[in-house]
Amino acid sequence: MKTQTKTTKANRGHLIRMAKAGRLFVKCSYSMSDDYAFDNANNFGKADDFSEVFLSAEYESPAREEMNALFAAAHPVMPDENELETIRVKINRDDQAFRAAEDKECGDRFKMKMWDFRTKSGHCSGTKESGSFTVHSNLCYEYEVR
Repeated sequence: MKTQTKTTKANRGHLIRMAKAGRLFVKCSYSMSDDYAFDNANNFGKADDFSEVFLSAEYESPAREEMNALFAAAHPVMPDENELETIRVKINRDDQAFRAAEDKECGDRFKMKMWDFRTKSGHCSGTKESGSFTVHSNLCYEYEVR
């Protein structure tokens, strides 16, 4: 009788939990765009060293609610373009301030978005300790849990 060793498969949920705990380290295996010359010049995004993952927060400016309320109140007529532009400026200012603060907090860590773990074509292969994590067909990382 053959004995089978039990391997623990990794999944994207496990990687999210490890990233939140500060235990996930990744390095890019390949990253491709539609510009072969650029990709080739950058060695297809390959990284030499593993970096700790910083999980970027999903942020939505409070001004977006203001814009949604404006559209709801004006329905079925389009809201005034000047009002819309004022709200767009607020949203951009909020987003930029949030991202700047986040970049400062991130430091040297590798920033990933929750979206990276939720793509339909993405998958994870390997064990819970190490393996590869594909975001989509043109972006793949190697990971280690420490």
